[in-house]
Amino acid sequence: MSLIDHTLDPLPRRTSRTDHDIRGGRVWFSNDTINRARCYNDISWLRTSRTAILGAGLITLGLFLGSGGASSLLILAGIAAIAINLPALILKAAYAARAG
Repeated sequence: MSLIDHTLDPLPRRTSRTDHDIRGGRVWFSNDTINRARCYNDISWLRTSRTAILGAGLITLGLFLGSGGASSLLILAGIAAIAINLPALILKAAYAARAG
């Protein structure tokens, strides 16, 4: 595989590749870079958790609106936003606990 092929088909930023999964006998990024990207270590806590913060805001807004269809929809959307963001937060916390 040529360098042009590597340039046109780069390794994604959030990757699940390991040192056993290589292209043409060569690893494109170092294992440290892959581990930092996989564990969201290269992104701040605020940026990693912004979807969960938005979800918490939706839940709070839904609770303040009282009963009704719109408030229920806001609460469900907030729960979904937190659930979607939870894996990234868990990976970042686990990496921080292991490194610190």
